[in-house]
Amino acid sequence: MMASAQAGHAVPTMTLSEDPNEVTLWLRQLGQASPQASSQLFAVLYDELRRVARSHLRKENPGHTLSATGLAHEAWFRMAEQSRTQWRNRSHFLAVASTMMRRILINHEMARRAAKRDAEMVA
Repeated sequence: MMASAQAGHAVPTMTLSEDPNEVTLWLRQLGQASPQASSQLFAVLYDELRRVARSHLRKENPGHTLSATGLAHEAWFRMAEQSRTQWRNRSHFLAVASTMMRRILINHEMARRAAKRDAEMVA
């Protein structure tokens, strides 16, 4: 499918379906994908990322300053810039996303505790 761009140049556009094979293909190309393709992939995976984030946040103390949305977005930004990871499929991506979210929550808590003591966090 082609969409016209400014000055009459054709720009390829793709829409991502829920086909697991297509999602796997797009995940494998995530590092080289255009920002538009990356955005479409994020849209397909967004509900699952939020579900994983909500699951992690249920285990945290009430009143946590991170929301499921914020946690899902932060994990996506960190994972989308991975250039050496070869995603095998959607499940692999979501499993690593879960681990990434847990690390984000741990780092967030360490920073909060360090700030509480007016000490520098050592990473």
